[in-house]
Amino acid sequence: MKTLIVEDEIAGQELLKMNISQSFPECEVVAVSNNVEDAIHQIEKLNPALVFLDVEIKGGTGFDVLNHFKERTFQVVFITAHDNYVIQALREEALDFILKPFSKKDFEEAVMRLRRRIANRKREFDTFKNALSVYTPNGKEFINFTDIIFLEADGSYTNIHLREGKILSAKNIGEYELLLPSFFYRCHHSFVINLNEIRKFEKGRSGLLEMNHGFKVPVSQRKMKEFSGLLNASL
Repeated sequence: MKTLIVEDEIAGQELLKMNISQSFPECEVVAVSNNVEDAIHQIEKLNPALVFLDVEIKGGTGFDVLNHFKERTFQVVFITAHDNYVIQALREEALDFILKPFSKKDFEEAVMRLRRRIANRKREFDTFKNALSVYTPNGKEFINFTDIIFLEADGSYTNIHLREGKILSAKNIGEYELLLPSFFYRCHHSFVINLNEIRKFEKGRSGLLEMNHGFKVPVSQRKMKEFSGLLNASL
């Protein structure tokens, strides 16, 4: 899960990175920002699925960052030393609110809450039977999960490749990573695959997947060890 840290103190940045690495390994910290302008830039550039957001940062507040986005495509966890922001954070529909200073135990408990809330939001996502509802330029379409071969990032949009054709969705791929069933896997920063649609896996420094219907999808070098272990465990 692509994750951005927005925190203006270096010590706070390092503490968050360490705790995320140890307690929330499904998060990949792709960037760290310390001010409003850069945070907005990094969100637009990287399309993170999750943002750990300090309230008081350089150039304004974390709420200024959120107000820039009319349609938010990422989840938010507020990190702050000031509990007077709790109500405002709740109004922003944040996943959680972690008060500084926090211990390793505090962070682990927060991660347990985050996992539950992310799972709940998955269940609350607009589905019909075993289908995913997708807003497209032509309206709303329902797609059976089993008809999806892989998803491919296209800037802030996502191409959903199907057994027959493809659909362009206005949601970014990081958001789908949170919402899709467990038989989908993020093998590359630009690709989420249906594990049931793999035909062949070619290993190298990075990998290459041959999917059903002739599609080829890369596996990033960073994901090779994890993905190889996943395949071995499923044999």
